[in-house]
Amino acid sequence: MTEDTAMTTRFSTTRILTVLSMAAVFAIVISAGAADAPKRGGVLRVGNLGEPPALDAHWTTASITETLTNHIYEGLYSLDSSARPIPMLAEGHTVSKDGLAYTFKLRQGIKFH
Repeated sequence: MTEDTAMTTRFSTTRILTVLSMAAVFAIVISAGAADAPKRGGVLRVGNLGEPPALDAHWTTASITETLTNHIYEGLYSLDSSARPIPMLAEGHTVSKDGLAYTFKLRQGIKFH
């Protein structure tokens, strides 16, 4: 095999591998592009690896308790990264003229207690 033939074979192999790699990447990108629309409503079941020692976040520092109580005790509002209030369980609120009474409108299907 001459040196020119070896170079041609090496370039051909490199070119084939490059084309195959690009085709594989293209196939992955195309297949990952489309997603189903999110499903609204229903039941969300969450599996936990352990049982919380309590559901009182003030009594324990167990991370499993924090994870669960963040959802159990979700507030009417939270704060965004700029410390502005954003609605969570509430859609909005009104304030009385004297500023002493706040009325919160809850999202549909929400019970706040």
